[in-house]
Amino acid sequence: MRNKFPNGITTDIVFEKYHNTVYRLALARTQNISDAEDIVQTVFLRLVGATTVFNDEEHIKAWLIRVTVNCVKSMYTSSWFKKTTELTDDLVFEAEEHGDVYYATQSLPQKYRT
Repeated sequence: MRNKFPNGITTDIVFEKYHNTVYRLALARTQNISDAEDIVQTVFLRLVGATTVFNDEEHIKAWLIRVTVNCVKSMYTSSWFKKTTELTDDLVFEAEEHGDVYYATQSLPQKYRT
C-alpha cells in the first residue's frame, strides 16, 4: 500500500504545520473556542482515518480546509444546535435570598474557608 503523504511527510508533521490554520478557520466560522477545538480534533481524526492519497502539500492543505468547512456546516445543522434557545436574564425567584452562610464563611480564617 502506498503512503498517503508525499515525500516522507507524517501525520505529526501535517498536524504541526496546519493545526493553526485549521483552528483559526474553525474559530472564525464558529466564534466559539470550544467548538473550534472540537472541530480541529474531528478534522485530524478524519485525516488519520482517511484513505485519500495526497499528491503534494497543497493537496493536503486544501483537503484540511474543505473538511474543516464541512465539519462546521455539519455542526450547525446537527440537532444539538437546532434545539437550543438563548438563555435570558429575566429569571424571577420566589424565595428570598439569604447570604448568612456566605458571610459566616467569609468571617472564618482563610485556611478554614474551603
